[in-house]
Amino acid sequence: MGAASVRVIREGWWRWIEKPVSVDVSCTTTYIEDGAHRIIVDTPNAGEEREFLEALRAQAIDPAAIDIVVVTHFHPDHVGCLNLFPNAEYVSHHTRWRGAKHRRWEDEALPLTDDVYVLKTPGHSEADCSVIANTEGGVVACAGDLWVRSPSDPRILVVRDRALLEASRKRLIGLSKWIIPGHGPMGPSETANY
Repeated sequence: MGAASVRVIREGWWRWIEKPVSVDVSCTTTYIEDGAHRIIVDTPNAGEEREFLEALRAQAIDPAAIDIVVVTHFHPDHVGCLNLFPNAEYVSHHTRWRGAKHRRWEDEALPLTDDVYVLKTPGHSEADCSVIANTEGGVVACAGDLWVRSPSDPRILVVRDRALLEASRKRLIGLSKWIIPGHGPMGPSETANY
């Protein structure tokens, strides 16, 4: 089995301020270590830098040591602190970049390490991807906003394509033992189909 280790650094949330026009929302951020590779999946909103850096420090994670940051999709609550990782290569649904140098990737999956890969999982937005990590405890899928686990409203309110979203969900349930949603706690994949 795999050797990657996965930790949720900061559990995201979704809370209504005023339905249906105003929400307090921030994404889940995950840290993956596989051999010499250090990976961050999603970063919170711009303006949350201080809290986010404190969360990284509390887990003994040095932003300068991160070599890959994966963006599951380009909504503001998932990309606001990308600038905190000066040595990282960034990966999204179809692009890899470092500084001003960008490169497209067209395949369905992109290997990052021996035990970690990015998988295109459309449905929530125009360009969604998930990070799949083989760990000693089973396969973990960092699913971005294919799922929201929020006590105030567990539904996904932004859906680009419902059929694609459901197909991506089924695929991740079949691939993984654990799902880390874009907002809320990690849970077993068999309970994720809600």
